[in-house]
Amino acid sequence: MDRLDDAERCYRSAITILRELGDWVRVGPVLLNTGYLHLRRGDHGKAIAAFRESLEVFERSGAIGGRGSAYANLGLVHHDMGDLDEAERYYLLAIEDNRTVAAAARADSSKVGDRRGLAQLLGRLAKVHLDRGEVARAVEGHREEVRLLRFVGDKRLLADAVHALGEALLVAGDVGAAREAWSEALPLYEDLGDDERVAAVRERLFFV
Repeated sequence: MDRLDDAERCYRSAITILRELGDWVRVGPVLLNTGYLHLRRGDHGKAIAAFRESLEVFERSGAIGGRGSAYANLGLVHHDMGDLDEAERYYLLAIEDNRTVAAAARADSSKVGDRRGLAQLLGRLAKVHLDRGEVARAVEGHREEVRLLRFVGDKRLLADAVHALGEALLVAGDVGAAREAWSEALPLYEDLGDDERVAAVRERLFFV
C-alpha cells in the first residue's frame, strides 16, 4: 500500500506541474494512471472521477485515442461494480472512438494497434453480454475478437480470447465447439509457459 501512496503523490505532483505548464497532452495519461491506481485499491468512486477528468482533458487536448482509453476504463470500472448498462455504454463509446481513429489512420502502421484495441474492447463487451445472460451476443463478440487477434499476432491476447470463447460456447450449450476452442488455447498457453492456464484448460478438456 505504501508504494501506491508514493505513486499517488507522484501523480498529483506531476498533474500540478503539467497543468501549470499548460501541457494538457501529458496530463491525460497521468490522470489515467491515477484512475488505475484507485481501481487497484478498489476505490471505484475515485477511479471514475479520475477517468472522467482524463476524458475532459483528452477532449481539450485533442490527443488521438485518449478519449477511447478513458471510455474503456470507465467501462471497466462500471463492469467491476456490476453496473452492466453503464459498462456497455462506455465500451460502445470506446469502440466508436477506436473505429473513428482507425478510419483516420488507414495509411499507416497504427492499423494493427487499432485492431488490438478493438479486439480487446469487443472481448470486454462480450463479457458484459455473458454476465447479462445474452449468450448468443457474447459468443458473437468473442468470435469477432478472435478473428481480429489472428491478424495482430499477440499470442497472449489470442490465447485468452480463444479461452473466453470456449467458456461462452459452453454456456451456449455447444460443448463440441467449446472443446475446439480450448484445444486451440492449450498449445498457445504452453508456448507462453503459463502453467496455471495450461492446467485450467486441461482440466476443462478432461471434465467437459
